[in-house]
Amino acid sequence: MTQKQKLTLEKLDEEARKRLGELKNAGAGASIQLKENLGGLKKYTDAAARRLGEGGSKVGDRAKKGWTELMSRAREAQSSLQESVEKRRKE
Repeated sequence: MTQKQKLTLEKLDEEARKRLGELKNAGAGASIQLKENLGGLKKYTDAAARRLGEGGSKVGDRAKKGWTELMSRAREAQSSLQESVEKRRKE
């Protein structure tokens, strides 16, 4: 191998090491940015889940109240119907 080829290989090796260092730094920066973005996403996801949970419990409470009222009216209607049937039997 000639001296010129050795110098060329050394330059290429040096350039490759430099670029590898740059890539490592860029990768580390991207990793940090990704972690920050994931942290922010988790925060927003948790907040949305809390809101959904709160909304879900409100909807559940309303449904339970509506069901209770419906059953109460059904019992009243059944009692009224039973009274009407008993009145007709007596007549």
